[in-house]
Amino acid sequence: MLNGIKMNLSMVLLLMLILGIVIVFPTTGECPSVDYEGSPSLTSPTTYVSAINPSTGNRYFNYTDANPPPTTSGYPLGYILINITITNVNMLAGWQVNLTWDPTILKLAVVGASPYTGDLKVPSDHVFHYDATPAFLGKTVDNTVGTLFWGCGVMSPRIPPFNGSGTACIIKLNVTQAPPPTRKCNLTIVTTGNIRTKLMTLGGVLIPFTKQDGYYEYAKICMCGGPFCDIKRCPPRPFRCTRCESGDIDRNDVVNYLDLYILAKAYGSKSGDPNWNAMADLNCDNKVNYLDLYILAKHYGQKT
Repeated sequence: MLNGIKMNLSMVLLLMLILGIVIVFPTTGECPSVDYEGSPSLTSPTTYVSAINPSTGNRYFNYTDANPPPTTSGYPLGYILINITITNVNMLAGWQVNLTWDPTILKLAVVGASPYTGDLKVPSDHVFHYDATPAFLGKTVDNTVGTLFWGCGVMSPRIPPFNGSGTACIIKLNVTQAPPPTRKCNLTIVTTGNIRTKLMTLGGVLIPFTKQDGYYEYAKICMCGGPFCDIKRCPPRPFRCTRCESGDIDRNDVVNYLDLYILAKAYGSKSGDPNWNAMADLNCDNKVNYLDLYILAKHYGQKT
């Protein structure tokens, strides 16, 4: 009997090969396509989880003393808003996010008692807003190491999964250190370890995605602060000032022996002296001394 079944199966497979019929088996670890009526496949197109600046629509949170982060009561040095967005997803029934940052320059001040309050919350139009009672994980925030973990999912199989693009949650981080020096860190979406960022279907199948980390930087355009530090003496560039901060006295885009020669001729002088040269006064304190030499030496050989 068993031999007869094996022979029949062999004949069926041989016949299928002759007719050119191909059987495709899903590879281990990959999500097979799901052909629910009206629902697209899990694997197309590429899905992204991103840390987005809502003010610019990109992943960069760049600020300067001339364009500082917004401030409000309780946030005297400013704050940044991060939208955790999910793009091009199919069959989404649950998400969880683990984000990290530098705790020496940023912190999450108010966790919030409910999913809709505090500095970690969901917006009114979040990806599961159509579910009257979505299930939320407890908020976990650790400002000592700079990390948070949170998640949300639909409660019932009767609730349709989410397809498309939308915002999972909003994170508000308090700026705790202002420049100088330049304060910067990555806003990292963690995808490894036991507590990591995940997207899931109703059956618990993991949805593959590409992460897009954010980047935060808060810099002082010009390091000098004296009365001669102006647009003519310190022409600004993004996040730096070519002369004041880099030591490029002659503004030829490189700090070299020519800048050192100009500084040496004015060394030891103060405003009003015969050899005074305001351009050599890199820290704009109305004298040319070892402090200016230190600025130049620190960047000697660099292109600005």
